[in-house]
Amino acid sequence: MKNNSNMPNLSQGQIDLLLRMASQKMGVAPDKLKAQLQRGELPQGVNTANVQQILNDPKRLEELLNSDRAKRTLQSLMNNNG
Repeated sequence: MKNNSNMPNLSQGQIDLLLRMASQKMGVAPDKLKAQLQRGELPQGVNTANVQQILNDPKRLEELLNSDRAKRTLQSLMNNNG
């Protein structure tokens, strides 16, 4: 992924959380979604304009990562892995 100076530095945990949240919402396995994104492909039905707006807006991205849902999901993932 390109380093965009407008984007906050995301930890691997935050990236994994976003990937799992997106894959769950889209009904796609996280590994499949990750592979598509690494190839520069977006899954069918993804509104690229909305994704780009969020990724280019550090405040919106930070709000997403700090949302109650993201925190609950991360906590759940940490409990399942530990």
